[in-house]
Amino acid sequence: MNRFNKANIAVLFKKTGCKPCKVAQKNLRELLLEKEELGKFIKVLDIEHHTALRGVYCLEMFPTLLLLDPHGQEIKRTVGGRNLTKEYFETALTEIQKGKS
Repeated sequence: MNRFNKANIAVLFKKTGCKPCKVAQKNLRELLLEKEELGKFIKVLDIEHHTALRGVYCLEMFPTLLLLDPHGQEIKRTVGGRNLTKEYFETALTEIQKGKS
């Protein structure tokens, strides 16, 4: 069953002053410089400005990338700056763009 479609979105949750978060954001920024069209499939949120979401998605470690369906239900979770490479972001966002799992 295909759990991805074009209405899905990725959300990168970060925390101010978090070094791994800065690395993940840098990787994402580099990707979007090359493939700007993928930018419409991701949002970057600072958890300090969206505190209610911490409880909704049980966010404890940062950075955390969530792939969400159109109803905000979690499809996939990736935690940690080492895991959020430029290549990983490209794969995740391309899956959403193409509507594939």
